[in-house]
Amino acid sequence: MIDFYPNDFIDVSEVSLCHQLMNYITNVQSDKKFAKLKGLSDLCAKLVKTNKCNTFAMVYKLLKLTLLLPVATASSG
Repeated sequence: MIDFYPNDFIDVSEVSLCHQLMNYITNVQSDKKFAKLKGLSDLCAKLVKTNKCNTFAMVYKLLKLTLLLPVATASSG
């Protein structure tokens, strides 16, 4: 995603994103609030509700791009 959306990740190195992803995975797996989510939109909503969207801002940005991509690329045909 960093390669496809470089303007959204101007000051982000791949190393720092990798570290944040590893910390995010560990943190979310150990948090019972994230146990029964049904999809990416539920995950994003829970990240906002628990304020982890600020703690893991780069991961949250990746998730938002993932959710928006199908809408942005849909044809009107």
